[in-house]
Amino acid sequence: MPTESGVTQVDETDVAIMTALQEDGRRPFTEIARSLGLSEGTVRQRVGRLQRLGIVQIVGVVNPSRLGMRRLVIGVQVRGRAVSGVEKAIREFPEVDYVAVSTGGYDMVLMAACRDDDHVLDLVSERLRKIAGVDGLAVITVIKETKDAYRYFGALS
Repeated sequence: MPTESGVTQVDETDVAIMTALQEDGRRPFTEIARSLGLSEGTVRQRVGRLQRLGIVQIVGVVNPSRLGMRRLVIGVQVRGRAVSGVEKAIREFPEVDYVAVSTGGYDMVLMAACRDDDHVLDLVSERLRKIAGVDGLAVITVIKETKDAYRYFGALS
């Protein structure tokens, strides 16, 4: 159930189910249920609830670096326009796969994957810089990814 702050509480069983899915998102509910001492119906119901609440999304994760793509982390400074307007425009770019409104030196942080250097140049110079309100960009090219786990449960304990 969501709390007053809008945060949804999960229990140890939810965390155990999510952990099992993170190890293998295609693991059958019957196998997860057996390993946790639950019924398949309980696991199915809990996963459905976690999906409806937007806590869990079961997808295939592609590693763009393994495909020879350029991975970018981009800090965006906004001036003269609402951050939400710039954020809305950037979300439409297909190569941008992560957009977060942030505090500190940048109003937003993005992650993108580009085919090659020409694609990076087009994204940064021809499209991002031309969005009304974008005042500055800091583009970081990821040379090597050493951890990309998508596991956030350490923060729950």
